[in-house]
This record gives sequence, structure tokens and C-alpha cells, in this order.
Amino acid sequence: MDALKEFLKWLALFAVVLVVQTTIIPKIAIFGISPDLLLILLFVFSVQYGATNGIWTGFSLGVLIDVFSAGILGANALAKTVIGATAGFFDRRNMAIDPILQLIILLIMVILHDVMIYIVNLVKGDANLLSELPMFVLVSAFPRAIYTTIVAVIIFMASEILFPAKMRR
Repeated sequence: MDALKEFLKWLALFAVVLVVQTTIIPKIAIFGISPDLLLILLFVFSVQYGATNGIWTGFSLGVLIDVFSAGILGANALAKTVIGATAGFFDRRNMAIDPILQLIILLIMVILHDVMIYIVNLVKGDANLLSELPMFVLVSAFPRAIYTTIVAVIIFMASEILFPAKMRR
């Protein structure tokens, strides 16, 4: 019964974040760059529950996003599956990671996510744009990763204040 309750809790959280990501987050974009709350939540989930759960959650979330977006089908599924798997290697049950290191890993994961989607779009579209990858990373992926990491810091600090570690156990 606890597993079902935990599953429903995370499902509801992902649903709420998906709605917030598609409705409110575009309004706080800075120069067209907005944070990715779904990636933050996927990262937290994967670190909490491990690589296998991160893979399945990332894949499911990516397919859902791909189905409802105008992008190439499978690009988000691939990127989020890789992010869920990679973040899951830093499973809290197996190792303790410094919060600063977690934020650095999240920053790298957001860049990796965006680069994977960019490359999938290149392969499917015009592969001659590969020379523009460094510029894409500097102008789009890195600023988005910084913005997402700053939002993650705010979320993590707020969750520590609202739900101290003693209450979460």
C-alpha cells in the first residue's frame, strides 16, 4: 500500500509540474530562455529512487512530451531517459553527495539534455548545422542550465524550510 501511495504522490507531482511548465514557466522566460522544472523533478526522482526508476520515468515523461509537442518524436524520450539513468547513478541509497555537487551534476544534465535534443534534430533535419553546436551550447543550453539550476536552488531551499529533513522521514 505504501508503494502505491508513493507512486500516486509522484504521479500527481509530475502532473502538476507538467501543467506549471507549460502554462506559467513560459511567462518567466528571460530572452526566450526558461527553466525546466520537469528536468529538476526527474533529477530529484532519479537520485531518490535510482537508475532503473529514472530510466522508466524519464522515458515515460519524454514520450508524453513528444506526443504533445511539435518536435521530433523520440527526441525528448531519448534525452530524458539518458538523464534519468545518469542521475540515477547518484542514488542517495548508495552514496551521499554534497548539495553543491548535486547542483553541478544538474547543470551538466540540463546541458546534456539540450545537446541531445539538438543533435537528434540535426540528424533528422540538416546535419550541416553541426558546426553551430558550440554556439548553441553557449547561447541556449548553458544559459538555460544556469537558469534551471538557480530555480532548483530556490526550490531546494524552500523545500528545506517548508519540510525539514526530520519531517520528510
